[in-house]
Amino acid sequence: MKSPNFRNQLYNNAVAIISLIVAVIALAVNTWRLEQTERNRNIRQAGFEMLKNLGGLQAVVNTTLYKDTHSKIEAIEGWNYIAMMSDIVILLPSPVPENLKQLAKIWSVHWKNLATNHNSVSQVNHQIDTTREAVMHALNQLH
Repeated sequence: MKSPNFRNQLYNNAVAIISLIVAVIALAVNTWRLEQTERNRNIRQAGFEMLKNLGGLQAVVNTTLYKDTHSKIEAIEGWNYIAMMSDIVILLPSPVPENLKQLAKIWSVHWKNLATNHNSVSQVNHQIDTTREAVMHALNQLH
């Protein structure tokens, strides 16, 4: 009996070979899509947490500026927000981490003067807004 050559074997098993190729491609695409979905979910959750913490920091600035009794306790609470955002920011794309570093730097210089110096308030508010815009941009880029 004559053994079938490679071409005949390929022809006889074409459906099985095509099915295998389609299955491998589908598995690869599904795995890639799941990774993208997880990445987007992480960015979305981190973005929302960043926005909450930026809002909290903004409240600290406003309370410190407009409260009649000027206690540094409120301003010190701002460091809690900076620390929480520093932990979260690793999940967000550039330029959010750079903006947060700048916010932390500006906060470290100006937090003590928030109750008395409007320039300090202005600089902190500006960097909070810049960071917020970067977070919003990162969220808007999700697919």
